[in-house]
Amino acid sequence: MPRPVLSLCAPTSILSQLIQDGYHTVSDIDASQRPPALPAVKPPQPAQSAWSLACQLHAQPYFSTYIPELDTLLGGRGLPLGEVCELVAYPASEIASLCLRLCLAIQMPPGNKCAVYVDTTGSFSQSVARKAANAFSSQQSAVSSDSLLENIRVLRIHSADELHALLVAIDEQIIPNVGLLLINSITWPFIASLDIFRRQSMHAEVAKLLAQIARKHKIGVVVVSHAKSDSSLLAKPEPMDGSVWTEISANSLAIHHSPLTKNMCISLTHSSTYPAGMQGLPLDTLNFC
Repeated sequence: MPRPVLSLCAPTSILSQLIQDGYHTVSDIDASQRPPALPAVKPPQPAQSAWSLACQLHAQPYFSTYIPELDTLLGGRGLPLGEVCELVAYPASEIASLCLRLCLAIQMPPGNKCAVYVDTTGSFSQSVARKAANAFSSQQSAVSSDSLLENIRVLRIHSADELHALLVAIDEQIIPNVGLLLINSITWPFIASLDIFRRQSMHAEVAKLLAQIARKHKIGVVVVSHAKSDSSLLAKPEPMDGSVWTEISANSLAIHHSPLTKNMCISLTHSSTYPAGMQGLPLDTLNFC
């Protein structure tokens, strides 16, 4: 079987450009001639000391989820700003409630930012959002449920091309006062694409844009990744898109059933900001709404 271009060790932008220009396998590329569309590779960044990297991690800004147990699971500070985080879950789980909770939490001091909720499945419910806002405002008396809902900007996206165009627009000019970009779900727009090379290329481009938006605009980016269906509900969910979103995520959280209690659980399955926090947490203690 021919070796795919995506197996090459090269930046995602170069791999994406190669595929768009028709180079789908390594054999398509003439080793004696550099493809004309191949952009120049930037020189590597200067090496940093482990101490400077540790200092950067310590200085990383965060925002509280206003769910104390979840903040503790994430190292006591919540979700990082300037990073991408992945939520892996089955579509029918409590993931929508958690997404809304994060959109409400980003509005609290000291940030007082608004959230952009990108709905790719058509599952955003105004009644569920109202219920979540009412419950949150009853706990935080300084804010009203109306103002909380006003600060959640909902965008409906139907395809991977639409999502890519939206992210390009956001990268060029961020919506004012945004602190959180949440996509529910990142998987759905790509399901309809039957061309595997096109899908892989778009995955690479969208992943690059998400990481770039988070770093450039110092906002939190949260993506919901659909899990593969499994005959065992107790199995920890595996992302349908593989590791494409996990690789750009500072934290990856999985929502699943606990093998001991059979209740819903949330686990930190991958983390670059809190590598020691890989334990699970029962969802019934989180009180999303």
